[in-house]
Amino acid sequence: MEVLLNRVRNNDPKIKEIDITVGDDERMQMLCNALRENKTVTKLLMGYSELSGTKHLEQLSEALEVTKIRSLNLRNCRIGAEGVKVLLSRGIMSSLSFLDLRYNELGDNGVIILSNAVQSKKAGGLKTLLLAGCNISDEGAEALSEFVMKGLEELDLSANQIGNEGIDALTQAMIVMGEKCKITALELRENRIGDKGAISISLALAS
Repeated sequence: MEVLLNRVRNNDPKIKEIDITVGDDERMQMLCNALRENKTVTKLLMGYSELSGTKHLEQLSEALEVTKIRSLNLRNCRIGAEGVKVLLSRGIMSSLSFLDLRYNELGDNGVIILSNAVQSKKAGGLKTLLLAGCNISDEGAEALSEFVMKGLEELDLSANQIGNEGIDALTQAMIVMGEKCKITALELRENRIGDKGAISISLALAS
């Protein structure tokens, strides 16, 4: 790890992607120090890191603020709604095109925080948002309709608790956008979608 981060710190042009798991203060500090000095890395994968508290997320948010990173993978990092709030506190969403938060306990509150970032024009360039297994219900799905309105292309909401009302909100946003809707991939398996929700999806796809 130390060799890799030294190369990152020295802006090795061959390193465009970092794949690392962080579980303690020392490794996080080393990573963030390297990121602050780097201008070449565009993709950061930190899946399965231990980020359940706010300390590490504060450090990460501060470091990401000055990087060129466009793709961020924080899959299964034990991040909750409060963690999302800390992560986005420095406006990093404005530079991201890809965000993977699958299998974190965001809940509806976490999703609403993400949606608020979009409404405040801090996430205009986001194209892919992965939120499978994040304990999202109809309220969260309704909030996510803001992403559809802002040009999102890929949205993964599989393995959540979304029912007909949430699906209706998402599909209505797609219908309102019409030809301007950029959604090309919408994953909804393993939710609570009934016949009404299925009809809403069909209408949106046909519009």
